[in-house]
Amino acid sequence: PEIAIRRAVGASRVQVLLAQLLEGGILAWCMWLLAIAAAIAVLGWHTSSWPGRVTTPSLAFMLPALLALLLVIVAVLVPFSYSSARFLVHPPEGRAGLEIPTFQLALSLAVLITGAMLLRQGQHVDAGHVDSRLGHSVVVHLDSGISDPALRAQRYQALLDRVRSAPGVDSATLSGDGELLGLGTEEFTMSDCGICPRSGILLPVLTFHASYRVVSAGALPSRDRLEQGRFFSDADKWDTARVVLVNHHLAQRYFQNGKPLGRDIYLGANSQRHPYTVVGVVADQPSPAIGGRLQPREVVYLPVSQHPPERVELVVGTVGGRFDGSAARREGRPLAGPAFYRQLIRDTLGDHARITSISTASAILGQEAAAIRWFARRFGFIGLVIFLVAVVGTFDTMRMWLRGLSHELAIRRAVGATRRTIAWWVLVRAAGAGIAGTALGVFLYLSVMMPAVTQLMNDVPVWDGRVVVTSVAMLVAAMMAGAAVPLVRMLREPVARGLG
Repeated sequence: PEIAIRRAVGASRVQVLLAQLLEGGILAWCMWLLAIAAAIAVLGWHTSSWPGRVTTPSLAFMLPALLALLLVIVAVLVPFSYSSARFLVHPPEGRAGLEIPTFQLALSLAVLITGAMLLRQGQHVDAGHVDSRLGHSVVVHLDSGISDPALRAQRYQALLDRVRSAPGVDSATLSGDGELLGLGTEEFTMSDCGICPRSGILLPVLTFHASYRVVSAGALPSRDRLEQGRFFSDADKWDTARVVLVNHHLAQRYFQNGKPLGRDIYLGANSQRHPYTVVGVVADQPSPAIGGRLQPREVVYLPVSQHPPERVELVVGTVGGRFDGSAARREGRPLAGPAFYRQLIRDTLGDHARITSISTASAILGQEAAAIRWFARRFGFIGLVIFLVAVVGTFDTMRMWLRGLSHELAIRRAVGATRRTIAWWVLVRAAGAGIAGTALGVFLYLSVMMPAVTQLMNDVPVWDGRVVVTSVAMLVAAMMAGAAVPLVRMLREPVARGLG
């Protein structure tokens, strides 16, 4: 109405526009600058807490900042549409709707549940994906520097033999880079299925993509993973028959009756001339790493002695769960810790070999779990911020909503409605908005947030009733409180004031 009055007493549209920019624009501009400063501070906090290497921050965050500035400008100019003279006779409806706070509460619910699920996943990776025998094993990432694969295979076997014979060493295995996290290389594969029906057609050969993981004898975590056949052994050498292991999912889906033992499998797009024989089936072991879900569920294990990669992981299990060189010192050898491995690898693989990192299995998986927990905390932080904004918006919107209802509520009281009846009527509508926000939040979580997370990681829990119930109670309580506070004040006022 104020804008319409200004127009009625002679203000031009340009004057109304300038006044609107002056009154609302300065406040909005200050809020935008404050938001940019807060964004930079929060970005620095997130970056400093990331459990890994951090690259130089880019200016990518300026794109949403510019978008926010554009939205601010639009929001400031929206009331300019009320400069028409018709609003003097028919003023716009002043009653606020509950749609915006309802959507904000729904969004906060979806993000809060996602953060809780990710936090549980991080704890699960820490506790459940490290074999008790391997938790404190030393993991040496190395680059062999050998171009000839046959020579590489020979040197790798010699390295395993020397490490296994070292004092204080309980076990030693070699595997491809990333095997500890369950990561491999995706490649085209063909299986000698037998007779497998596909869309009503019986096919003797099936094609698919599989993840290839290279391991040495004894590298698979435990014997109870074996479902059929045998594991790799030291007898599987470079010049012997080519063999592979497959996981349960691949065996059931791409071999007749789920029995692949003795059948052939072809690796790579041009490998029909070089079949490999399946000698064993192991249980599925989904990767706990971020991005593990992006690789195929089908897994083919190759012996490192027949497919020696240039980069490998040397996993050394030691007596007592650690290797500090004490056994070597007792035998008169001054080698200890990293120096022992560097010297041994250089002597066995040659001067071109180099160690890229030395760690433990628990530390590597702990690093992955820390990254998952980092994302969980960020989701929780964002969800909490959205929730607080929604609560503030809910209180303000409820106040405006009840102000718009003041005349109607006064009439109800004038014709005999009690304060309790009016209070129940208002609170039920507020609860209805909270329940609608809850239903929308659960829908957003199940349809948007959860599919996005489960596309990147395996074994993420989809549902936690306690987390959902707690979050829902908070959201509905916020809606109820937002309506109750101004309602109490309004019901204490005389009826005549509401009618006036």
